[in-house]
Amino acid sequence: AGIAVAGLFLNADRAFDTTELRQACAARDIEANIARNRRATDWQTADDTFFDPQLYRRRVVVEHANAWLDRFKTLLVRYETSIGNWLAWHWLAFVVLLLRKINPKPTS
Repeated sequence: AGIAVAGLFLNADRAFDTTELRQACAARDIEANIARNRRATDWQTADDTFFDPQLYRRRVVVEHANAWLDRFKTLLVRYETSIGNWLAWHWLAFVVLLLRKINPKPTS
């Protein structure tokens, strides 16, 4: 595809903790920030695997934002052919989410 990935990082959860994925990332010069999976067979090996817990915690913010956006069917289907329309629908979704946070429905 010709996309340069050298120097990027992959921030993934424990489900992606495999030796094969870590080796594939290293071969492409991608920094893998993957939490260790204790159920994996080689989790107790004494290696110098990079892991930044602060960076890992920040990925939750991105996942929550993606989950909120996935609630909007117009964005999920992705039929928009122009960038302007796609961007407008996303801005509208962000405004709706902001308004919901500012003025939440009362719970009874």
